[in-house]
Amino acid sequence: MKSLPMLRIPIVRYYCLHLHTHAPHDTVPYPDLYASFAQTAYSQMILSDVASDQKTMQKQARNTALDEFQVIENYTAKLDDHSTINITIYEAYDLPKDLLIADLSEELLETLEIIYLFYKGAIFPGIHKLEMLLDMGVIAMLPFREILSRVLPDMLKINILAEYQLMNFDKHDDDFIDFNLIWFLGKLNLQTVDKFLSDNDWHHDTPDFNNRDEESPPFGDAYDPAESESNDADASAGAFDLNEEDRLLKTELENELKHFYQDQSHFYTRVVGLRHTEFDISTLSEGARLTLVPEPENTHDPMAVSVHSARGEKIGYLKKELAALLFSELRQGVVFHATVVKVLPDAEEANLRLHILVRKWTHHFN
Repeated sequence: MKSLPMLRIPIVRYYCLHLHTHAPHDTVPYPDLYASFAQTAYSQMILSDVASDQKTMQKQARNTALDEFQVIENYTAKLDDHSTINITIYEAYDLPKDLLIADLSEELLETLEIIYLFYKGAIFPGIHKLEMLLDMGVIAMLPFREILSRVLPDMLKINILAEYQLMNFDKHDDDFIDFNLIWFLGKLNLQTVDKFLSDNDWHHDTPDFNNRDEESPPFGDAYDPAESESNDADASAGAFDLNEEDRLLKTELENELKHFYQDQSHFYTRVVGLRHTEFDISTLSEGARLTLVPEPENTHDPMAVSVHSARGEKIGYLKKELAALLFSELRQGVVFHATVVKVLPDAEEANLRLHILVRKWTHHFN
């Protein structure tokens, strides 16, 4: 990853963060992510450096002249049993005594937690946290957009957009595109999105920081799955009625996103319908193997695909939109393996609790 140019404006604080993300699978783009944010006296936030290894970050830090700053705080926030965010706050010496400096450490911790959720495959909780920060008007949103567009591989960005655009809403949302999310993800090697960002004047005022090195790593009874969607999130502030041109864009975008699920060897998604079964998902650990089972005899949806534990216990279902894309392949002998990547606490809404990684292992030869 390339660092931003040296800063030539007065800085009162630096926030140096280290996100360590552990997962029992090999799809986390950067297990260790280092980022440095600079704060001006007017609480403007700037992403000064980002790197995926400590040596590079230390080298960049030496160029920042941190000897002119003192450490005022250092602490570690625990995300799970093996994942943490460490933050060190540096403040300039000899600042005016009457200068009030806003503490933005909590906002930065929140933004890196979103990256952590995306890295762990918990896409919807990550998007919901992002929406909350947007609604709050968080100061760090612009530099966070810069780091987000640089540290998420294109395939993970497309997975995020696909989960939100295709797997989110009930059948009444024919006129929906989340433009805020598209803007945050930036260009991602998806023809319709890149054309949309290039054709809209509001995007031209936003710098493109999507600039990673080429070596960066990619990264119970019959049940109606539609019922599991009734308490999904409403359309966000980025959604509004579409004109005819954008309706065409939406159709083209969704066709591309459907191909993503069919063409990729692996992707993240969530399990729905948990409240319709008696399975206790708190007994599942990260890395646990699951199986996907087509249910052609399901009276509510003959293309339903259920999710089962390694012992054959039914846990829930894939979203019906995803099941419709995978059903024919499952019936033709394509083998999909699913792995638990994140289980969220009981307090979370049921359909946001269990997140899985789906891998396509065997292709049929018909």
